[in-house]
Amino acid sequence: MTRFGVYLTALTTASALIASPAASQPFASSVFLATHNSYSGNVDGAKNSIPYQLDHGVRFIELDVHDNDYAANHDYSIGHGGPGDRVDHAGNPASNLLHDWLAVIAGWSAAHPTHAPLVVMLDLKDDLTDNYSFAAGNLTAVNQELQSAFGSSILHPADYVGTPSVDSLRGRVLPLLSGDAGTRTEYKRDVGYHPAVAINSHGQIVEVHDSGAGALWYWTGTVAADGTVTWLRHGKYDSGTTPAVALNDAGQLVEVHQS
Repeated sequence: MTRFGVYLTALTTASALIASPAASQPFASSVFLATHNSYSGNVDGAKNSIPYQLDHGVRFIELDVHDNDYAANHDYSIGHGGPGDRVDHAGNPASNLLHDWLAVIAGWSAAHPTHAPLVVMLDLKDDLTDNYSFAAGNLTAVNQELQSAFGSSILHPADYVGTPSVDSLRGRVLPLLSGDAGTRTEYKRDVGYHPAVAINSHGQIVEVHDSGAGALWYWTGTVAADGTVTWLRHGKYDSGTTPAVALNDAGQLVEVHQS
């Protein structure tokens, strides 16, 4: 074990150490330096700060994420057993807020635009499925936080075509989720009943459905010219069943449901 206390990742996890991969090889079969609990620096291990790790070749950063006090902070918090636990602030952000830590990573990435693809793993320590709106810190808030931090550098699934090489992904950031299984499942799909959809001529879209247990939920987003939908917000809005929705070109909507 080196003084980084590193392990390796191909795309998600592994455990060994080798040098940086050949630039032309596929990203999916490449192995990179990685750190576990990257935020813990020298408090737990000997990793030093996030910028130090990145400067010395680490291309997998892991942050443990909590939703404690999201309502007060309007942000998630970093820490092991809880916000601030085992967090080394030396050379790192003074706060425990996720926004500040992502900003450090994003700043380093912007200053090194030819870096090998950088994986940022958010290990979810709390269940986010009971955060019933964007304002309460649900998964659409996670998406927005990542988008705000990394912008066009984010590697979206649509960008990952075939077997891209390390070279073709230079400067890109690949966010991944680990941790709470229920939250990760909800990130991929949302179970509901009696869906209703409304779209206006400006490409705005609203979907509503009931949970099957008396709760009503919505998704809002945009529709591209090719029919691709980008969902932007999600939340619980009322109690009831069998909703219906209409949306006009002024962005006004009417929703009705059985109570």
